Amino acid sequence: MITDEGIQERGDHRQLIEENGLYTHYYNLQFEGTEPDMNEIFELGNDLCSVKPERFH
Repeated sequence: MITDEGIQERGDHRQLIEENGLYTHYYNLQFEGTEPDMNEIFELGNDLCSVKPERFH
C-alpha cells in the first residue's frame, strides 16, 4: 500500500487483509452501502421462475 508518505504496507491481497490496516480499510470501502435488497432478489427469482425454457430442436 503506497501513500504520499511512501510504502505503508507490503504483501499480497490475503496478507494485507489479515493485517487489517490501511489496505483493508480502502478495500472495504468499495462494499459500503451495497447490501442486497432482498425484495429485488425475490422479484428477480419470481421472474426467472415464470420464464418457460425454450425447446431445443
